[in-house]
Amino acid sequence: MPAITDAMVSDPSRGAPPPADPKRPLWRRLLWFALLWALGVGVVSAVAYGIRLWIMPG
Repeated sequence: MPAITDAMVSDPSRGAPPPADPKRPLWRRLLWFALLWALGVGVVSAVAYGIRLWIMPG
């Protein structure tokens, strides 16, 4: 097995590729964050309501 040399580590062509998109605007990232948070809260609420109906019907 070949040893890892400094040339291999510092060679950018051997590392992970750079991100395809430049950094998105802050408002768009915050919008995605809020949307994912709201969906998470909605899913947890629906599951909790389903469990409540299952345990205490009616």
